[in-house]
Amino acid sequence: MAISSHIVLDLATHIQDIAVAPGFDSIKFGSGLYAVPLLALTLETLYGITCWWLFGGSKKLLAVIILLNLAALSFYSPFILGSEQFLTGQPKIFAAAIGVHIIVGLFAIGLFARTRWNDADKLEEGNLNQSAISSCTFPHSRPTQVRGGNST
Repeated sequence: MAISSHIVLDLATHIQDIAVAPGFDSIKFGSGLYAVPLLALTLETLYGITCWWLFGGSKKLLAVIILLNLAALSFYSPFILGSEQFLTGQPKIFAAAIGVHIIVGLFAIGLFARTRWNDADKLEEGNLNQSAISSCTFPHSRPTQVRGGNST
């Protein structure tokens, strides 16, 4: 799911450089939104927030998503200096820096999303106390029986 949704995001932002498959270089896809970098970053941020909302994520997960996008702001704006200024003319190191940003992001999102999954599992098993249930909602999950016979 994450890979296919990321492909949709790439199609919505990249220049026309996405080939259908290796060896099919005659047809390439992409909207070219990266020509307006801050608009592309805004779309990517809104996409992350939408995924967070659909997932029913925690406030901590939302903060991680927003902070990761803000951390990339200097890559999208020539007016904000960041580490990429030292990577000019070094495309392999630049690509590695982007890769590290992605890996750190995946780890952070996985860590904070996992907390939510564990809470959902505990809720379904009836092992989460009532105060934890009332302080956090799972808007996109099915009604679940909890201790005492109440459903959420």
